[in-house]
Amino acid sequence: MEIIRELSKIKLHNTVVAVGKFDGIHKGHRMLLEQMQKEKVDGLSVVFTFEKAPIEEINQEDKKHILTKREKYRFFKEMDVDLVVECPINSNIITMEAEEFIKTILVEKLGMKAIFCGSDFRFGHNRLGDVEFLKSLEKKYNYKTIVFEKIKIDNIDISSTYIREKIQKGDIEKTLKMLDYPYTIIGEVIHGNKIGRTIGFPTANIAPDDDKLLPPNGVYFTKVTVNNKKYSGITNIGCKPTVENGNEICVETNIIGLCEDIYGQCIVVEFYHYHRNEIKFKSLDDLKRQIKSDYDSCINFKFDI
Repeated sequence: MEIIRELSKIKLHNTVVAVGKFDGIHKGHRMLLEQMQKEKVDGLSVVFTFEKAPIEEINQEDKKHILTKREKYRFFKEMDVDLVVECPINSNIITMEAEEFIKTILVEKLGMKAIFCGSDFRFGHNRLGDVEFLKSLEKKYNYKTIVFEKIKIDNIDISSTYIREKIQKGDIEKTLKMLDYPYTIIGEVIHGNKIGRTIGFPTANIAPDDDKLLPPNGVYFTKVTVNNKKYSGITNIGCKPTVENGNEICVETNIIGLCEDIYGQCIVVEFYHYHRNEIKFKSLDDLKRQIKSDYDSCINFKFDI
């Protein structure tokens, strides 16, 4: 999969294009991307997204995201997307009229023959472009528009906004249901204080990216992928109050059954269940007893995969 961040380098032909932010790549996004791949014939499948949502740039917002760019692009690759175009946000893009966006970006640069989008897709200056506008210009620019309505689960629309709310509340099971895969954190294992090693429960530490939306501090049951092999894990999100006094959030996982040195390696941590709050213990012995209890609970937990 190729990633292009400069529009001047693009001149494609006969493509199918999915447009949107795709934060989370939830169940609805995945259906859209799967249908795009089915429509691809001789050309490329293209995801067109922005380096930052235009509305965030206009309002100078720094939102947290369900997936970081690296995590998002990993999913695109797994879904066999050929090309990701990450459009830079500048004054030209922000003020571009809706028809000009279709003509110069989607048709002339991307060579679009079919566009796939959600029913609430808006684009162009002042967000005046919508799916009806896209459809009205199909004959003029020789493309077709495939619109996906929102999917419902338990009579609730699946949306990135709703999923973010569930993550922030620690509702991991509902998040899994909406995403159709576990909430995930990906990162390189870094050196920690090695306290876990001294009490018999070594942990793999990840420093989450600044824009990563994290669930509440606490202990979670997870599945961890290391070197293409999956293990059960007990993951703590928080500041490690028993052994540290700082406020820096860390993601540390005791990977059950793994003893090898994995510093510097990229691991994938998938969240399945919120187990308990993060607690400041009076002593390391108290911490050790609690971790042993967590370990036993995790061993007996039935992961829904």
